[in-house]
Amino acid sequence: MPFIRRATYQINYHGPDESCVVYRGMELDEDQLDFFTPGKVFRFPGFTSTSTNKSVAKGFGDTLFKIHVFSQCPQVRNVAEVSYFPMEEEWLFVPYSLFKVTKSEDRVITLKAMDNVNDVDESTTTDDDSSDADSTDDDE
Repeated sequence: MPFIRRATYQINYHGPDESCVVYRGMELDEDQLDFFTPGKVFRFPGFTSTSTNKSVAKGFGDTLFKIHVFSQCPQVRNVAEVSYFPMEEEWLFVPYSLFKVTKSEDRVITLKAMDNVNDVDESTTTDDDSSDADSTDDDE
C-alpha cells in the first residue's frame, strides 16, 4: 500500500477525542484573501499542516486560519509525537478535507472543519458560492 494511502487511512481512523481549535499560517495576497467569504465551503487539495500553538502558525504567513475541529473529526490527527519538530504541536488534515468559512476579518479566517462524508454537498464547493452563510463562529 503506498505511503500516502497508509497515512490518509491512519488519520481517518484516529481523530481527536475532544473538540479543539488548530491554526494555520499562510501568505495570501488580496485576491486569494477575497476567496474566503463567510459561508464558502472549500477543500485544501493536499495534506494540510496545522498547530494548536497560534504563535507557531503565525510564523508561516501573514494570514491566520483558525480552525474549529469537532470531536472525532475523521480527517485530522495530532502528529506531534511522530513529528521531527514536536514543539510545533502539529495536527495534520488529509488531502481534500472539507472546510467552511464562518468569519474573515483582519487577516484572520475562521473555519469549521466539516465531515468529508456526511457534510458534503458538492454544489456548495464552487468558487461562486455565496449561499449557506449561517455563521457558527465562536471567536474564542
